[in-house]
Amino acid sequence: MMKSICEAIRSFLRAARAPSLRWPPLLLPLLLPLTSCSPGSSPSDGADDRFVAVANRYLEQVRRLSPEWSTNLGDHRFDDLVSDLSAAGIQARIDFNRAYRDTLAGLDPGRLDEVNRIDYRILGEQIESSLFQLEEVREHEWNPLLYNPGDGIYNLLAREFAPLEQRLQSVKARLEKMP
Repeated sequence: MMKSICEAIRSFLRAARAPSLRWPPLLLPLLLPLTSCSPGSSPSDGADDRFVAVANRYLEQVRRLSPEWSTNLGDHRFDDLVSDLSAAGIQARIDFNRAYRDTLAGLDPGRLDEVNRIDYRILGEQIESSLFQLEEVREHEWNPLLYNPGDGIYNLLAREFAPLEQRLQSVKARLEKMP
C-alpha cells in the first residue's frame, strides 16, 4: 500500500502543472514526506510507526472526501463519486480535520525520528490550514467555482487509464450525483 501511495503522489506531482487544480491538491507537495517515501529510522517504541499509520489514514480519508482529487492523483477507486459540498459535507470535513488534529496532538513529536518530526509539523499545518479554509475563509459559501464539475469530468476523459466505456460510466455517475 505504501508503494501505491508514493506512486499516486508522484503521479500527482507530475500533473501538478494543471491550472484547474483546487486548493486541497495544491497542498499535496507538503504532504509528500508523510507517506514515508523517504527512508528514516524507527525507534524501538513504535512512535514512528504509529505516526506513519495516522498520516496514511489521513491521506486515505482526504482522498475519499475529495474523489475528484483522487482521480487527478490516478486513484480511480472513487471515480463514480463527487465531493460532498453540502452543509453536512462541509461539517464532515471540519469534524474529520478536528479529529485528526486531536489524534496528532496525542502523539509526542519528541519520540519521532527527524524525518517524521518534520512530517508531523507538516501534517499539523495542513490540518490547521484545512480548518482555516473551512471555518474562516468559507470559500464554499461564496465561490461558485468550487461547484464546477469540470475538473472531475475532465480528468476522467483526458487520461486513458481505462477503456472509454468505463470512463464514460464514471462521468455519467458523477453527473448524476451533481446537485
